[in-house]
Parts: sequence; C-alpha cells; structure tokens
Amino acid sequence: MIIFSLARNETREDKFKWLYKVDNLRYHFYTISSRPDLQQINPADALNYVVVTVRNSYEAGTLMGMGYIEGKNLILTRDYRDAWQMLALGRADFTYASQFFGEMFFESFDSNSPLFVKAFNRKESSDLYIAASINTDESTLLKLKQSLKSMHKDGTAEKLLLKPSMRRNIISSVDN
Repeated sequence: MIIFSLARNETREDKFKWLYKVDNLRYHFYTISSRPDLQQINPADALNYVVVTVRNSYEAGTLMGMGYIEGKNLILTRDYRDAWQMLALGRADFTYASQFFGEMFFESFDSNSPLFVKAFNRKESSDLYIAASINTDESTLLKLKQSLKSMHKDGTAEKLLLKPSMRRNIISSVDN
C-alpha cells in the first residue's frame, strides 16, 4: 500500500517505508476571521478554548501532547473537511493544521473575503512524505523509488504537486 501523504515523526518512523519527501509542513492554529478576539490569544491560553482536528492524525497527537483532552477542549472528526466545517460554523474556536492544508481549505471555501485566518503558531514543522506499507516488498520499493527519483529529476513531481487539480485531489483523498 502506498500512502500519499504522511507526516513523518518518531512514532511513525519504523512503521512505514519512507519514499519521497513532498514538503516540509509548518503548523498553525487557525480561527475564523469574524473572531478578532481569538486572533490575539497567547498560545499558553489556547488550552482554555476548543480545538478541532482529525482523529488519529499527526495534529491530534500533537494537541494531546500539549494537554488537550477529547470531550473537554478537543473535538476529533473523521476528516479534515469536517474539522474546517466545524470551525466555519463556530462549533470550535480553532483548528490546528499544517499550512499546506490551511492554504488548500482557504481556497476551497469560496468567498470574497477570507473566512479563516492564522491565529498563531508554535514554530513546529514536520516533513510530509509519500510512504509505503512496512510490508511492501523490496523490489516494489526499488521501482517506486526509481520512478520518484526520475520524476523529481525531470520536475514532474513538483509540477504535479503545484497543480490546483492535485490540491483538490489531496483534499478529496484525506476526506475518505
């Protein structure tokens, strides 16, 4: 099984075969633009507010490590679109997400003025990878690595990742 895309971290390191670094992700707390009071919150005070993100995601693990508790100040959804929708509807004060997803969701909610704004960040980042199941056989891994290396060398990989249609496909794939 190939996974596009997955944040690489210590807890996942030995659970996957890491094939290709797609991007470096920076994480931020986002809120709705109609709540200027939330845009000036000190990160330490954010525990007093409700944050929504995706169950079993890198973001959820990070938030729980910061002291967020499901059912108290943390809402976990089944997918990213649901998390951003809950934020848009005012059912949560913040979502914690990578800038990669933040920018995609800014574009996906059609509006003349921005619905979401970055409230603050924690100066945290992680690398986003194309990964394979730990049980993927070595000959398949070698072929995949060679193909990805070739795509990187000729610029195909970067062109695909920058295309608006690819961004829409990424949103669709994380929603399922």
